[in-house]
Amino acid sequence: MQLVHMNMVNFYSLGKWWFRKMSRAMEKHLKAQEELNSCGVDIKVLRTEWATQLRDVTEAAPCKAVHITLKYLT
Repeated sequence: MQLVHMNMVNFYSLGKWWFRKMSRAMEKHLKAQEELNSCGVDIKVLRTEWATQLRDVTEAAPCKAVHITLKYLT
């Protein structure tokens, strides 16, 4: 019986924690959306720039073995 009560208390606490987390996330989302809308730059332009930046940052570095092989072939 005590274990059931502890599980219920923990479940309730988890629900309160989840509600706080989601409320804060929604506040941040709305604030960011307002800032994007008020910046004066079209969202499509921002998305294109973000995709380009993401591609450039996450592009795989050339393999070191390729450079060594090319050095000996040339």
